[in-house]
Amino acid sequence: MKSILFDNSFELEPISLFLSELNDITLDEDDEPLYVYFTSSGGRADYLAMLLHYFENYHYKDNIILVPLDCLNSCAFEFFIKANVQKEFIYETSCLLHSLDLALSYRELTDNSSSSFVNKKVMDKMVKDREKFYINIGLTKKELKVIKEGHDLTINIKRLKELTKNAEKINL
Repeated sequence: MKSILFDNSFELEPISLFLSELNDITLDEDDEPLYVYFTSSGGRADYLAMLLHYFENYHYKDNIILVPLDCLNSCAFEFFIKANVQKEFIYETSCLLHSLDLALSYRELTDNSSSSFVNKKVMDKMVKDREKFYINIGLTKKELKVIKEGHDLTINIKRLKELTKNAEKINL
């Protein structure tokens, strides 16, 4: 058995280091488990996409057992649910779910000469995709309302297990 810990945010340096550590792992047997202990405050959606892509193509993908620890917030929650690997629960985990929030000014959203210009249509699509994800995994109307009103929704490990099972049923 081998293991690795990710306890950081979805930002360039921590994700780069994590991927480098995964690349350096060599399993001794074909069926040797690789436990990935995972906790994160969340971070950037583009790194979520990159990490999901990496895990989907990782040569030891079938050996990975993803284990949530303290918290799975925002993108980390979405990664945990969407990662197509085995999952195991060993510790009381809390999750924070919310809509996408890019703290950008109106100018940054509309002025394509700005260095941080974000196409509003792209942003709207990302928000709708996140909402659809929440609906597909089985958030209740009450839970969705909290998120749509701009608040954070906190769930416990029992609810995380339920949502994980829902996602597995629909092959998310």
